[in-house]
Amino acid sequence: MRQIDSIETRVEKLKEEQEKDIIRKFNSEVAKIKKRNEEANTNKGESGAELKDRENELQHHLELITNIA
Repeated sequence: MRQIDSIETRVEKLKEEQEKDIIRKFNSEVAKIKKRNEEANTNKGESGAELKDRENELQHHLELITNIA
């Protein structure tokens, strides 16, 4: 009986360790995905700002050329 109890205790500890490892791995993967999404959103935001600046610059040039004409 003692050996069975000892084995059950070890099995339970192993299961708990595996569960913790799985949770850590899952949280790590979630963090990586969040970071990639934030970087992608930042890049999109910068591209949008750059496009807006370029649009304003072209609009300014158009006004100058129209005034000259």
